[in-house]
Amino acid sequence: MMMTSHTYTLIGDIKVFFTDSGPPPASTDYTTLIVLHGSAFTGHGFERLHDYAHRYNLRTVIWNRRDYYGSTKYTDAEIDDLNNGKKVFLDRLAIQVADFLKQYIEKESVPKISADRKTGGFAIMGWSMGTATAMPLFSDPALISPELYALLEQYVKDLILDGA
Repeated sequence: MMMTSHTYTLIGDIKVFFTDSGPPPASTDYTTLIVLHGSAFTGHGFERLHDYAHRYNLRTVIWNRRDYYGSTKYTDAEIDDLNNGKKVFLDRLAIQVADFLKQYIEKESVPKISADRKTGGFAIMGWSMGTATAMPLFSDPALISPELYALLEQYVKDLILDGA
């Protein structure tokens, strides 16, 4: 399978590098699996998932989280917030993931969640420390605008935590 590489620029000039399997041919109801890797390696360790995605009616999108190849490094102030357990660090992650999803919906024509919630939309998977990037989106609806929340409600259907 031919995967493609992309970089989106998010709010605050944050860059996120990712690979994408592309949509399954002739499918209008595929689910897009967003994979957030752990701390020991980059998203490259998950790229073999792209080879299997289409046979399961999936589109796979594998991030390189911040501080990893192709994505923006954390600033000293952000690292300080993380080390001091400040909620603002997680709030920023939620806003960045929400912005990524919004841009991806707009650029890639992602199918909405089906009426039975079995197909379409996004499944967001965090593996190991990637769970810390996946979960904040679900923590505080007030972090994003009501309009963005209403948009994401039509697309975000699953949170998968693996090795948390």
